[in-house]
Amino acid sequence: MKEIEIYQQYKYISAAWDALPHGIYIADKEYNIQFANSIIKSTFGSIGDKKCYQYFHQRTEVCPWCKGEEVFSGKSVRWEWYSEKNDTYYDLYDMPIQNPDGTTSKFEIFIDITKLKKAEKTEDAERERLAVTLRSIGDGVITTDLEGKIVVINKVTEKLTGCTQQDAVGRPIEEVFHIINEVTGKICENPVEKVLKSGQIVTVANHTALIAKDGTQYSIEDSGAPIFDKDSKIVGTVLVYRDVTRERKTEKELLKAKKLESLGVLAGGIAHDFNNILAAILGNIELAQIYTQVFEK
Repeated sequence: MKEIEIYQQYKYISAAWDALPHGIYIADKEYNIQFANSIIKSTFGSIGDKKCYQYFHQRTEVCPWCKGEEVFSGKSVRWEWYSEKNDTYYDLYDMPIQNPDGTTSKFEIFIDITKLKKAEKTEDAERERLAVTLRSIGDGVITTDLEGKIVVINKVTEKLTGCTQQDAVGRPIEEVFHIINEVTGKICENPVEKVLKSGQIVTVANHTALIAKDGTQYSIEDSGAPIFDKDSKIVGTVLVYRDVTRERKTEKELLKAKKLESLGVLAGGIAHDFNNILAAILGNIELAQIYTQVFEK
């Protein structure tokens, strides 16, 4: 009866493990596979009398990356493995289990994380493309999260603010992007706050200047816009700005030149009018001299 009960319990346990969505197997200290559920068998094939390193890795000896020693010493280990055989990434959980005879076996769970790993690779590739794009842009670029904390800055921003990407990430934007009114010297309202409040594209006011970490002042023009996810929810902001210091200086010089030109025209006009008045006076003097000569004769 006891053997029948044990067999029934084994059948129940085997059925339960076969119903799990993950692969499971058990190996002894000699790495002999004692049990494997249906997912393992359907994925990797018939077990036969193979040891785990032969069955999974087609090796003739214990794998150099094997966690067996740690597990048999009583530790639980989690690690990742890529199977070239079926092009699959696995998240592995290795745990020690005590057998009725007092020996220890390795119990390992296989969780397929291929979709997650490929998504991570795709995300990494997209981030790299974004980084390359940002580096190639001639304007300053800053992206923030919903709290107004910096996520990414490009090389132009690093140069103009004096802060590196590493120093800037995670900090409130006003600590890095410090802007004032060039005329009054007062701190300007944070454009990121405007974007988050309105959900629309905003621009900074005229006469805005960026103050770098070393105190250098740059005249800038910029605009901020919200970043939306696929569900049209705002997930952050992007700020794009341009250093227009030279343009502003050129405008001031042109304005000076125009003022001088206007003064020249005004002076020329005054001189012309004054010349006309002098001409009339001189003419009258000549006439007076002529009349004086006539009357003297």
